[in-house]
Amino acid sequence: MNNIKPYISFTSNIKFCTLYDYIDAPITRSKQYVSPVGKIEHTVIGKEAYTDSIEICTAGGVTNTENSKMMMFHLCPTDKNLSKIEEIKQYLSEKIKEVSPDCKNGIIVGGRTSSEIKQTTEEPQKTMPKPSLFRKIISIVFADLEEANNNHIEIKEKPLPTKTSSEASKELFEHLKSFFTKDKKIDISVFWGQKQGYSDMYYNVEDDTWKIFKPNNSGQNAIKSVEDLKREYQEIHLAESDKLYIENKEISREDLKSD
Repeated sequence: MNNIKPYISFTSNIKFCTLYDYIDAPITRSKQYVSPVGKIEHTVIGKEAYTDSIEICTAGGVTNTENSKMMMFHLCPTDKNLSKIEEIKQYLSEKIKEVSPDCKNGIIVGGRTSSEIKQTTEEPQKTMPKPSLFRKIISIVFADLEEANNNHIEIKEKPLPTKTSSEASKELFEHLKSFFTKDKKIDISVFWGQKQGYSDMYYNVEDDTWKIFKPNNSGQNAIKSVEDLKREYQEIHLAESDKLYIENKEISREDLKSD
C-alpha cells in the first residue's frame, strides 16, 4: 500500500496591480468586504475578500487552499484596539483555527511611517477614513447605491490614537507581526510602512492570489518596479512560500535585497 501523502503547495501569489487589473474581481464577484473602520469584529472568513483605504491601519490575513478558506482583517491603531491587543490576538487565533489549525501562509500590508496628528485632548478627536479611488468607482458602478452602501461603502467616524499616528501604527504592526511569526509560527509576507497614501487589497482562494493596488497622487499605479516598492514601503519581507509579481512580472528575492 502506498502511504505517501499527496504533495500540497502552500505557495501564494502576491501581485501589485494596475487599477484596471485590480478592480475587476472585487466589483463583479466579491461582497466579502472588510471595512476600513478598523474593528476586529469586521474580520471575515470565506473564499475571497477585499479591503481598502489601508492607511495608518494594518490589514492582512491567512489562507488555506486545501480547504478553500481564507481570513482577512483590517485594524486601526486606536487607543481602544491597542489597549485590548491581547483580546484581539485571541480573536484572531480563533479565526485562524476556522481557516486551518496549521496555516502556512499569511500577509500584512499598510501602516504609516511619517508623523502626523498627535491627540492631546481627553475626548478622542474624530476623523473619517478617506474613501479610496477603488471605493469611489464602486459607488459609480453599482446602480443600487443602497446595496453598494450596505456591502461596500461603510465610512464611519473612527478615533485617532493619543500618540502620533505613526507611533501607534508601528506599535500595532509590531504586535501583529509578533503574533503571526512568533505565536502562530506563520512566515508572513510583509509590505508595511507607507510614507504616504494608502493600499487596497483583495484575495481569492481559487487562484491563491493577493492583489494589491497602491495609487500615486494621480490615481495611477505607484508600484511599477522594485525601486517603487522599496520607496513606498519601509519594511518588505517575502515569505519563503510566496511569489511576488509587479504588473505580472515575477520578482526574485535577490531583487528585494536592500542596496
